[in-house]
Order: sequence, then structure tokens, then C-alpha cells
Amino acid sequence: MNLELTEDALMQIIFDEKIGDVISGRGYGDLRLTINPLGDFNMYGNCTLQRGTYLFTLQNIINKKFEIERGGTISWSGNPYDADINMSAVYTQARLRSIHLFRILLTRHD
Repeated sequence: MNLELTEDALMQIIFDEKIGDVISGRGYGDLRLTINPLGDFNMYGNCTLQRGTYLFTLQNIINKKFEIERGGTISWSGNPYDADINMSAVYTQARLRSIHLFRILLTRHD
């Protein structure tokens, strides 16, 4: 089966379903999916991400959401579990909430 990926579809790669380690994104590319008579599944092709996120989890204690930078690629050459992932992601810490909370605490004690 040949697939043409467009930005209309949401793609996900789930690293660990139990704790939620997931890459989600939208992009474009071409994939070929095959299943032989023995039931072996293979994937071939490339996907270029236009936007997306990576939810990093560490032992279900630390959860950080990263924004994937445009242009990252995922390539398959057979085994779907052996993808070549080449992307960059940025984590932005939300400090404004802390500042706002600090201001609220200060105004309560005045």
C-alpha cells in the first residue's frame, strides 16, 4: 500500500504507551507499507515534519513537552521499529506563571 502524507493527518510515534512517551506531528511525505504472506509488516519512505510535539516522560514523574522544529525527518527502510529519526526540539519553561504567583503572594502580605 502506498500512502501520500499531507499536513491534514496527525501522525504519532509512541515510544512507551504506558507512560505516554509520544511524538505527534503533521507533515508530508510518501510511505509504502507491505505485509508478506507470513504477516511480516514493513515500512519504507520518509516523512518531513512541519510542526509537532514530543512529550518526554521520565518514569512517569517528569513530563516535559517539547516543540519539534520544522524540517525534522523520520525515515523507514523496512522494520517499522527501526526508524531513523532526525529532528530537533525545543523546551520552553513557562516562567510567567511563577512570576504571577509570586506577585499574588506579595500582594496578600502587604
